[in-house]
Amino acid sequence: MWVHIYAVAKYQNEEAKRAIVRLEQAAHSYMQRAIASHGAFAVLYGRNSKHYIKKPEVLLGRAAYDIFVDIDLGREGPAKKISRQQAIIRMERDGSFLLKNMGKFPVSVNGNEVYLGQSHRLQPNCLIEIQAISFIFDMNQAQVKRYLDNANGKVRANRLECLNS
Repeated sequence: MWVHIYAVAKYQNEEAKRAIVRLEQAAHSYMQRAIASHGAFAVLYGRNSKHYIKKPEVLLGRAAYDIFVDIDLGREGPAKKISRQQAIIRMERDGSFLLKNMGKFPVSVNGNEVYLGQSHRLQPNCLIEIQAISFIFDMNQAQVKRYLDNANGKVRANRLECLNS
C-alpha cells in the first residue's frame, strides 16, 4: 500500500492526494474483511476469480483428469502454457508466504522472474504473473497469527506431554 501512497505524491492537488489515499485505504480494508469473512490466510485476486487460501500450502496449476490442484489457473484464462503443477504457495513458520515455481515457464512476482525450482517471498498486494494471467496476492495477518499461535500451542502441549510421560 505504501508504494501506492508514494506514487500519489506526484499529484499537486492536496485534496486529490488525500482522496486517493482514502480510496486505497478503503479498498485495502474491504479486501481484508473479505479474506477474514472466508477464514482464509490469504487470497489470490484474478481478473475473473478469487481464490481463498485456507491451507498452509496450496498447489497452483492446470487441472486435468489425473492431476488435482488447489487453485486451477485454467479457470482464469488461456492456460495452454501453464504447467499442471505450476507453483506452490506455502506459509512459513514465521507467517510469511513463499511461492515456489514448479513449472518449466517462469513466474513473475512484482516483475522479478522466478524460474523452475526457485522460490520468492510474497508481500501483501504483490503482483503474480503466470504467463498471460495476473493475480494480486493479499494476506490476512490476523488469521495467520491465530493459526501460528494455535500451532505453537499444540507443539508446547505435546512437549509438556512428552516431559510428563
